[in-house]
Amino acid sequence: MAYHGQPRYFEFEGTEGDGFEVAFYRTGSQYLEDLHFRIFFPNGSQVPSVTEQVGWKDDIIGGFSKALQATGAYRITASDEFYGTTGGFEIRVRKVAPSSNIVVDDDLACAGASTSSVAAALYAIEDGGTVTLCDGIHESPSRPTLRKDNVTFTGESRAGAILRFVDINRSPGSILDATGRGLVVNNMTMETDPRSNGDTNLGIRTTSSVEGNTALFEDLTFRPISEDGRIGYGISGQYEDVVVRNINYTSGGGLTFGSLNILASNEALIEQGTLDGSISIRRDGNDNAVLTVDGVTLLGTAGIAMANASVGTITNNQLSGRIETTFSDNVTIRDNTVTTVEGASVFDAITVSRTLVSLVEGNTADRPISVSVGENDSAVVTRNRLYEGPDAEMLVVNHI
Repeated sequence: MAYHGQPRYFEFEGTEGDGFEVAFYRTGSQYLEDLHFRIFFPNGSQVPSVTEQVGWKDDIIGGFSKALQATGAYRITASDEFYGTTGGFEIRVRKVAPSSNIVVDDDLACAGASTSSVAAALYAIEDGGTVTLCDGIHESPSRPTLRKDNVTFTGESRAGAILRFVDINRSPGSILDATGRGLVVNNMTMETDPRSNGDTNLGIRTTSSVEGNTALFEDLTFRPISEDGRIGYGISGQYEDVVVRNINYTSGGGLTFGSLNILASNEALIEQGTLDGSISIRRDGNDNAVLTVDGVTLLGTAGIAMANASVGTITNNQLSGRIETTFSDNVTIRDNTVTTVEGASVFDAITVSRTLVSLVEGNTADRPISVSVGENDSAVVTRNRLYEGPDAEMLVVNHI
């Protein structure tokens, strides 16, 4: 037991460059209300960015991860500073040495496994390396963050390798943060559940600047842990080149959020997959950008919004929301099926506006196609199969 105003002290040996994670787990039946902890370098100075962790009623109370910056004895202090009695807790420190190939497994039974901490592995991986997540549920008490370049983060199997961010503080965030460039993430399932007044978490959030930032996201599943849990964007970021392929996304909570939020300065390809959230794809900056959405199934009332494409292609998708393109140079919308479902707003199936050259061809829809053309714009709308839905005026052309 640890009581108000009575801190507990722990020490562990660390080596500079190691990835490490410290986590606190509740023991016994008493809830931990407000456990605070601090971590100190071997020279006695405090590690920055270590903040209070709220325990509430979870078995996992709090966590923190980082790359160690010095070699020697680190000290951890933990106490309940404000709210009376704190129940019993257990502290676990997990470390892994820098390497170009790190295998993560909860019980270290997977071949080659060297750590049970996803967060520690992502801090320890070297540029150009691979982190492999073995099958099993990997609950991360601190948000996994990838800071190295050209790293591959892959699962043993898509359905079996599950990364679960348990969101100790019940605040919106992401399952995986990435600041490195050249990221590859594939073949796993990601879960989260904020459990906080309707707040939502992201799946993968990349925060690198556009220049030189490439990424491949493939064969991934995003879903909430509980039936009433929610996930915001499955993938959100800005890239020079990005491929998003075969993503299955469930927003949860009975609501539809955006599934993909992609900005690209050169080329972006979104293909295949089943999403119950909308797609937003647009050019970032002034470069020529080729944007493509192909072969995706959107559930519920989700739609596709494309903006500022130098060359844009939206083909072979199935959805009930709207396909919308704006402020683009050359756009092709071909062989999509747009069918109204219960609860969908009655608006145009396809909307094209402020686009220099547009081709709308071979689409099937039960709502109107609307094309707005300016003095220097040209549009071809041909061989579409439109059958009367809520609005009998099935083709609308506006001069702007």
